[in-house]
Amino acid sequence: IKDRCHRYGVKTLWVGEEILSESISQSLKGQSFQVQIPPHQPLKLKTRLAGTHQVMNAAVAIGVGESLRRLGFRISSEAIIRGIENTLWPGRFEVISIRPLVILDGAHNPASAQVLVKTLREILPEKRVTLILGISMDKDKRGIAFELQKIAQRIIFTRANHPRSCDCTLNELRDLFPKKDLIKTQDVPEALNAALEKITDDEALLVSGSLFVVGEARRYLMKIGILVPASVRCEHGSLE
Repeated sequence: IKDRCHRYGVKTLWVGEEILSESISQSLKGQSFQVQIPPHQPLKLKTRLAGTHQVMNAAVAIGVGESLRRLGFRISSEAIIRGIENTLWPGRFEVISIRPLVILDGAHNPASAQVLVKTLREILPEKRVTLILGISMDKDKRGIAFELQKIAQRIIFTRANHPRSCDCTLNELRDLFPKKDLIKTQDVPEALNAALEKITDDEALLVSGSLFVVGEARRYLMKIGILVPASVRCEHGSLE
């Protein structure tokens, strides 16, 4: 990328070089951080998106805004702050309920699963995790399982209602998740019902492995009243 930009005279802004970012604090509600592109003063920001990787994503977006400003576009610091604060990303470490604690994350490859594990360890270091997992056939199920087994004590395997959904025998699941409490279900509602019957106040329920599974989980949780519509959840106090 650097070579191509140099060849065509494209000016670059690199996170970690021209764009400086720093995470300040984070919780289930989101995080505070700052981004600076010298010679400008640091921008103090808040986002509802969890995970230090989202600080880097925000820094990239702010760098794009700065590049547009240098081309003559009018983009105020207030607009950037407001845009970052109002950003929602359904299915990416989406905390949809506190009691019970339910998190949706559509991590569907080893890299995104690794980031998910890192975020859980940062925000919920002491929580036991029940994992509802569904994976598509064309994904690296062993790589995803290798990462997610690091934080899950109980795995409930399921399938989305989609032709690409992967199925696994119990023996295959025992190979992927040795020494873990395993349950196999036929569909997402069955998996959620099984999890909600078992989960306690000191546990978190994580739904992951596939955006298809996460999408079905959102719809079912809304149907049974655990997930409220996004227009309601956008209020800052809704996760108290």
